[in-house]
Amino acid sequence: MGSSCLQANLNDFIESIMLSFGFAKSINGIIFRINDYINCFNTLLTTLSDLSLDNPECSTDIGKFIARSIADKCIDNTDGKYFARYKGNVKCAKMQAALDKAEILVTMGEFYFLNNIWGARSSGFRPVRELADRMNFIIHEYYDSGDGDETIRCLKELNVPHFFHEFIYELMDFCLEKNTERAQQLTIALLETLTKTAIITYDQLKTGMLRLFDDMDDIQLDVPNVYEQLQSLIKQLEEKKILNQDITSNIPQKGRKRLTSGDAK
Repeated sequence: MGSSCLQANLNDFIESIMLSFGFAKSINGIIFRINDYINCFNTLLTTLSDLSLDNPECSTDIGKFIARSIADKCIDNTDGKYFARYKGNVKCAKMQAALDKAEILVTMGEFYFLNNIWGARSSGFRPVRELADRMNFIIHEYYDSGDGDETIRCLKELNVPHFFHEFIYELMDFCLEKNTERAQQLTIALLETLTKTAIITYDQLKTGMLRLFDDMDDIQLDVPNVYEQLQSLIKQLEEKKILNQDITSNIPQKGRKRLTSGDAK
């Protein structure tokens, strides 16, 4: 497994399947027992400092392996007892990072993601609803942690640049629902990075924004001051040159939907 941490995601995916298969066999007393998995991961966790010299993402990878093994019932985490054994006993930052990553993934409770954790299944062929749900999780995690780099890494892993307008829509919608200064600043910071690095193209940004504008009346049902929030947020995005006039000129006014070509004037 240590060598798998140095390979591509497909290798990691296959390795996870092999680990699961080993546990299934162990029911008949052939291969592995639960303690074998625990001891194996503990060995890896305690050598992360060395492993990370060849793979800086090793903590993340080991965390994914642990999460997947828990999902496959190779490791018993009833009532969080697997992670409890390490609470207060970890002195290595890389080891703690791996355990934190695993615990976050397990806490998600989304088995479809754990099942495809290595991206071996092409994101481009996933159902739209599944992609939207995954983007929503990435956004929630970003607002909890404030870690823009991790958010960008997760977004890239989805490998669906043609669908990033959905991320823009969901990010803005979540920000408006949160209705806090912190939410606005996190949103602006992430959009600034995504657009300046061209991770999200301007066309995708524009499509997502215009979709949001069209749904403002519906959003207002849950967020009464949403138009005022939108005006404030768009003004800040324009000042930072994230948005151009071809987007800002389409901002809807309260009670009026944005006109699109073909609408009566």
